[in-house]
Amino acid sequence: MGVNESGQRGVIPLEDLISGVLLYNPKADIKILTKAYHFAEKVHAGQMRHSGDPYFSHPVAAAEILIQQRMDIPSICTALLHDVIEDTDITREQLEKEFGQEIAFLVEGVTNLSKVKLQSDKVHQAENFRKFIMAVSEDLRVLVIKLADRLHNMQTLSFHPRPKSRARKAFEVLEVYAPLAERIGMNNIKDSLEDTAFATLYPDDYKQIQSELSDLRKNGKSEISSMIKILKKIMKDNNLDMEIYGREKSPYSIWRKMRLKNLTFDEVFDITAFRFIVQNIDQCYRALGIIHSAYRMMPGRFKDYISSPKPNGYQSLHTTIIGPDDHRIEIQIRTEAMHRVAEFGIAAHWQYKTGEKLSAGDIRWLKNILEGIASAETTDEFLEHTKISDFKDSVFVFSPNGDVYSLPYGSTALDFAYEIHSELGHKCVGAKINRRIVNIYTPLNTGDQVDILTSSTQKPRMEWLNYVKTTKAKSYIRRFLRLARRDKMIELGKQLVDISFSNAGVTFSEKEATPILKDFQAKTVEDLYVFIGEGDYTTDSVLYALHPDKRPDQKRKGQTLISKLAEKDTPSQKVQTKGLFSDISLKFAKCCHPLPGDSIVGIIHTGSGITVHRHDCTSLDKFQDSPSRWVDLDWKQVNLSKEHFVGRLNIMTNYTHGALNSVTNVIAIHKAQILDIKVLMRTTQFIEFLIDLEVKDRAHLDELIMHLRNTSLVRSVVRNKS
Repeated sequence: MGVNESGQRGVIPLEDLISGVLLYNPKADIKILTKAYHFAEKVHAGQMRHSGDPYFSHPVAAAEILIQQRMDIPSICTALLHDVIEDTDITREQLEKEFGQEIAFLVEGVTNLSKVKLQSDKVHQAENFRKFIMAVSEDLRVLVIKLADRLHNMQTLSFHPRPKSRARKAFEVLEVYAPLAERIGMNNIKDSLEDTAFATLYPDDYKQIQSELSDLRKNGKSEISSMIKILKKIMKDNNLDMEIYGREKSPYSIWRKMRLKNLTFDEVFDITAFRFIVQNIDQCYRALGIIHSAYRMMPGRFKDYISSPKPNGYQSLHTTIIGPDDHRIEIQIRTEAMHRVAEFGIAAHWQYKTGEKLSAGDIRWLKNILEGIASAETTDEFLEHTKISDFKDSVFVFSPNGDVYSLPYGSTALDFAYEIHSELGHKCVGAKINRRIVNIYTPLNTGDQVDILTSSTQKPRMEWLNYVKTTKAKSYIRRFLRLARRDKMIELGKQLVDISFSNAGVTFSEKEATPILKDFQAKTVEDLYVFIGEGDYTTDSVLYALHPDKRPDQKRKGQTLISKLAEKDTPSQKVQTKGLFSDISLKFAKCCHPLPGDSIVGIIHTGSGITVHRHDCTSLDKFQDSPSRWVDLDWKQVNLSKEHFVGRLNIMTNYTHGALNSVTNVIAIHKAQILDIKVLMRTTQFIEFLIDLEVKDRAHLDELIMHLRNTSLVRSVVRNKS
């Protein structure tokens, strides 16, 4: 069943497939396998591959890969038939009639997966990946079969005539297929996929690594054999029999480690690892103790994946020792059952079984991806959930009850809280890590016991997104913030409508507004409030839609709020509303720094609510042509939750020793706090600077200005308008 010198291979005989299956599943349904083989051979007759081989050789090779992974008969039959819907006239209905519902379902799933183009622009990439994951999630055998299909395509990729297509397929393998293979524990397929992609994308580096490995094998073969003999003798002397053999790190893994850690080939010390296969878990730990008694272990290189398995089910003990001649040697210790999982991953689930699915709900990491994709609202959020390759390295932590959780490397206590439950994350104020109280941003390490501390008053904040690592945590935080923002915009939109309608002398009725909702692309009145609060529509447009008679004629259009505000110096008392604007919905302009007591006006900004300005702020000039964005405000409508505001003063003093000190003394005496000082101009006679102060209101600032003006070294004090 090997590949010939040209890289081509003929069609693998049916007898070889059957004998391969019977080796691990003597009770397999050979009859349906034979039928699928001949059926695919017939419908693909006459079709050829780029290599010159019959096209039928490809599905047979994919089936052989699945046999090597000890997959079930329906999966192997699906591999033989996986291209018949896409590349022949056969329909799903015909397949179901010939081979039953299960195989037809799997073939259709692989067909749908093949149609997804993962390399495209950002928007289409996000949508395509969603389709990909959805196709996989219903039955993970679809993914296993697709991996076998892609692996054989990669093994024959050199025959593809277009270099760009070869590079694209290789890139897809490294970004999507190989990480997925690792996540489901199919490490043999993962290594093969990575190495073929590596050879395509970085041919010179690949050849160099292969040459180094070839030299190592020639020089080190006897050393490996002798080390196995030494290890076996140590175990036998301690009355422990086991299988011991060496395995070589894959070329891509070596190259990746060299690049990440800036190492030479000779500096990669775990190129060869020795595996101990024992009878039970007790012997795993016993063997570990014997090895550590015989050789010094390297600190920080021991990992217990038996008590804390990887998310893909992998279990083993890993340790690195200082062996003969001070060589560093990696040793992995596992049972035969653990070894099967390590070799075949999730494929081990279907050995000797038929008609059984494994859905996304049974796989925590895939379930998390699906939840994250479902909650994403922007393309960037969507793509964030598709970065499967970002989760290769994990930390394993414990809940107070002893449950083990696997999280991406770099995860924080807040990530752990959200991993358990969204509400626990929302209320998280800290954590106890190994009984020590820490903040929510503290990174977690393998072996930590984490107990989350909560408060009923805690709420997620935007800055949390900068500290969490898991897409699950980011998804829950964003969802909470979106809902909170919607509530805020509903409240803001409703109050803006009430103001507008009150000014027009009419009352807004939600019931009467129902017929016009379609005109504003709103499904509910709440949606309409949100659109108005976000600034997508003006309150005037709603007013005129319900009361056309209130629309001003051309002569009245020139009269805007800015002209009315110019006529007054006192805060407006004109508008009375049912409620107060939330301070979350209002932002105070940094150009003019309005203070309680100032005459104020609000400007609606799309997506960010209302910005409050002083009515004499020079920045308002640019809004004169947008009267519908103006909101006439007074301080009775503003819910003041903060006790201090910012006042900005333009001060000129004599350029003499002690001038600035005299200014700061006055400020301190009158209980104002200096926030910032900026020098605007300095001459030999005077110095002019801008100063930001924390004050209570306009009266507080006016009092301060009066006392500053009475200071002998101060030439002038003016409140800044912009």
